[in-house]
Amino acid sequence: MKLTRAEKIWLAAVIIFYACYNLPFVPAYGHAKATLIHGLMTLIPLWISVYIGLVKICRIYRLRDSQTQKSSSGAEMPMPETDPKTSLPTQTTDREITKEDMSC
Repeated sequence: MKLTRAEKIWLAAVIIFYACYNLPFVPAYGHAKATLIHGLMTLIPLWISVYIGLVKICRIYRLRDSQTQKSSSGAEMPMPETDPKTSLPTQTTDREITKEDMSC
């Protein structure tokens, strides 16, 4: 999979802010003011870059419509019905299940 320019920028920003956040002995132990400054300069930009990047990447890679699925020929096919409790496709069979089917 080839990375787009937006993904490369997003990855670089996240790595840089994460590395800065995890510098050893920064801020010094016991300094509350330094801890707040460190958090403002690293943690908040890290969160912002992650969430803004997620929004941009989700705009690039849109999810398919959940009701239809395109086949290889380009025709739309209905998605299989799912069980609302488990979100798994329901199985439809033409025959009854017997005791022979249940034996090991």
